[in-house]
Amino acid sequence: MDLIVPGITKITEAIVPLLNRMQIFYADGNFTAPKTGDYFIIAFGGGGGGGSGGGPDSANTYGGYGGSGGLGGSLVIGIVPLTSGQVVPVAVGDGGVGGTHVTINNSGNSGQTGGVTGFSGYVVAEGGSGGRGGQRDNKTTILGLPGGNGGGNGGGVGASVVGSSSDGDNGANGSSIGGGGGGGGGCGSTGTYSGYGGDGIKGLLAVLW
Repeated sequence: MDLIVPGITKITEAIVPLLNRMQIFYADGNFTAPKTGDYFIIAFGGGGGGGSGGGPDSANTYGGYGGSGGLGGSLVIGIVPLTSGQVVPVAVGDGGVGGTHVTINNSGNSGQTGGVTGFSGYVVAEGGSGGRGGQRDNKTTILGLPGGNGGGNGGGVGASVVGSSSDGDNGANGSSIGGGGGGGGGCGSTGTYSGYGGDGIKGLLAVLW
């Protein structure tokens, strides 16, 4: 027996033509306008990388702080008038790389800023800032302290607290468009390495007409 959903044909008829009037860029390229008119642009910048955690002090008394999460890439929406056949360069920002881990008596490394996504100069979405590295020697506890979560929708989760003899956990990468990487965890007081910061997610640009 066939399943009949009232109105599904009309919904499909409305959606399919829209999909035929949309182009999504996941990497750099060029857009060629198929007609003269206004074009609706949606741009996401790349997410920032998370900072790595800090190391313990040289006396192995205290653990390190966790790194900060990277910020999510910005979202910018605009309407651009184009003429038929006009070619517009498109740039899609990369996600920022998370900070690398550190050893005893060192503060963590900051994550990289995410790349800029742009529809030539018409619409520009900045990438998210990278998270700061965690400071060494938290002067409070033998534990390695947690990293912060990445920003944006789909930001990576920061690393968890670790015990005194453990290396810091790594922050998670961003999980959806423009999400920032999670911060790496601090190293425990007698551990060796802090956690890496997670990477931010690459941006995206969509053109609709």
